Amino acid sequence: MLRYVLADTSVSDRLGGLLADLVIAGFSSAGEASFDGFTLHFSGDLGAGKTTVVRALLRALGVEGRIKSPTYTLVEPYVVQLPKDVESRRDMNLYCYHFDFYRFEDPHEWLEAGFRDYFSDAALRLVEWPERARSDDGGLLPAPDLGVALAVDGDRRVVTLAPCTQRGSTWLSRASFDALPRMPDESSSRAG
Repeated sequence: MLRYVLADTSVSDRLGGLLADLVIAGFSSAGEASFDGFTLHFSGDLGAGKTTVVRALLRALGVEGRIKSPTYTLVEPYVVQLPKDVESRRDMNLYCYHFDFYRFEDPHEWLEAGFRDYFSDAALRLVEWPERARSDDGGLLPAPDLGVALAVDGDRRVVTLAPCTQRGSTWLSRASFDALPRMPDESSSRAG
């Protein structure tokens, strides 16, 4: 688990770019036949910055034009072409689905909306408000590869990145987030 401070929008944009780098590196290292997609869950209260980070990630992947929040539409699809320097995916389009389940009142709405199919193909899935599509037993919405939890802390945001699958652990271990300010270790600051 990694924690960083997002002091302003420019740092949130940097985080989105670093997550895009992680996605590109992960897609390029996955074998063509074995790849079944990658899922990131973005959680946090209203105003924590989930959509800001998702927009920055999509921009870093090459999405142009307006990137709408899917609060009312529930899902916004995008297609991006992976960078030419990614040898194994040179001419491949990457399908990205940006979900927002804020308006769900019952987790079963996820099934009723027919979203299960989006989680069965080789695509990038970015999910805001995943807890609204998760049943009490943890079922329905599949677990993410990487959890991105955002929280408001005074006038800044704090982000926690947590791998939830072996793939997420592998991808996160290969990533470099040195460009982001680390959250100070609270146990060492209390000890002094």
